[in-house]
Amino acid sequence: VEFPGHKTGTFECSLAHCSERSAAVYGTEGVIELPFPFWCPTEVRVTKMEGQASQKWDGPNVTTFPLPEGVKALPVSKPSGEKGEEEGHVPGFHFVNSEGFAYE
Repeated sequence: VEFPGHKTGTFECSLAHCSERSAAVYGTEGVIELPFPFWCPTEVRVTKMEGQASQKWDGPNVTTFPLPEGVKALPVSKPSGEKGEEEGHVPGFHFVNSEGFAYE
């Protein structure tokens, strides 16, 4: 993706392989991270640096956005593919093969 001022951006999306399902924006002043699941984040991490190409970083500033009372999160499978509630598995959408989604 090209932006004015000779700036570029990249975007990765695949139905053929499992990815982190997180999002990150890298800029001249730091990084903004939306952890899994990025399409319904309840947390944003902002890590600032001391100017372009600096190697001096602040610790991440984490801001949370709890879901409203009574609203349940969209059920999704953990990115690691774990099975079983005891391992953190949440029933939901997942890729079963190259033909598309399935819902548990």
